Amino acid sequence: MTHTLTPWMERIEQAIHKSLLTESEKQRYFVEHLTHNFLKANTRERFGAYKIARDAGFLSVNEIRQLENMNSVEGGDVYETSK
Repeated sequence: MTHTLTPWMERIEQAIHKSLLTESEKQRYFVEHLTHNFLKANTRERFGAYKIARDAGFLSVNEIRQLENMNSVEGGDVYETSK
């Protein structure tokens, strides 16, 4: 990822931003490759890591949902720690 794909993806993102978006669209939208899927573990390991992060209080439900490319939910910005 670091030495091969990322430099090319950054070039593509910049080209899309420069060539395909109007000035008003540039204020509203951004171009980004979501690369975390390349590095994801299996579902059980990923969800276990999310549980640890949520219980430790450094990820909220909505941050986890964002990592999974899901919409936010009401009340999901609360940070909780396990007792």
